[in-house]
Amino acid sequence: MRELLTEREIDFLFCFADCDMKTQKTALAMDCHKATVTRAFGVIYRKTGYDPTEFWDLYEILQQLGKEGINGRQVGREMEKPHRRVCRRA
Repeated sequence: MRELLTEREIDFLFCFADCDMKTQKTALAMDCHKATVTRAFGVIYRKTGYDPTEFWDLYEILQQLGKEGINGRQVGREMEKPHRRVCRRA
């Protein structure tokens, strides 16, 4: 994953996660326009096949980047995908 993304794109991803997946907050934190963040996510999607605006896609990207230890940043606590509930009718 590291070889696919630039440092700036990686910074956008970690900042987006830190900003509760809010594009406007990410733009303010990265000192750029909201459209720049959106465009960067489009480039990331084309490069990786993961859509960073979707929670589990962002989680997968950050897991892969965290395992590679880019700039010493690691993904926070471990999370598991929730199991789907099966509704049983009587």
